[in-house]
Amino acid sequence: MEKVNRQAAAGRRDVQSRNDRAARSARRERVRIEQNDYREPNKLLQKLSEINWCKAILCVVAVYAVVTIGAKIFTISAQKNRQRELLEQQAVLEQQLSDLQKEADYVGSEEYIEQAAREKFGWVKEGEIVFKEKNTAE
Repeated sequence: MEKVNRQAAAGRRDVQSRNDRAARSARRERVRIEQNDYREPNKLLQKLSEINWCKAILCVVAVYAVVTIGAKIFTISAQKNRQRELLEQQAVLEQQLSDLQKEADYVGSEEYIEQAAREKFGWVKEGEIVFKEKNTAE
């Protein structure tokens, strides 16, 4: 019981001290106004004190997230463009490889060897007649 009485008394003292502080603050304000010494509080400081800090932190985190996600999207887009370019280059190189393989197969064939011998060395088969153009400049 004695404990409860002490707690009640302490609670009353807390309420009374809060009331006293509020009254003193109000008196100071009245004195300032009466003495014409009252100044408007700085509007910026007043707005800063009114800001809900949870909202401010949430806004900062949201902006950070948007910037980070935007950067990642830009990076992914650049990588997709690079991939597309490389796939096109790969297709061109595969076509060139195919053409070179066909040419290599042709070069190793009997047809090519015969054609090269006729063109470079003027060889003919038995029974063929060779026609040569006369040089009119001579």
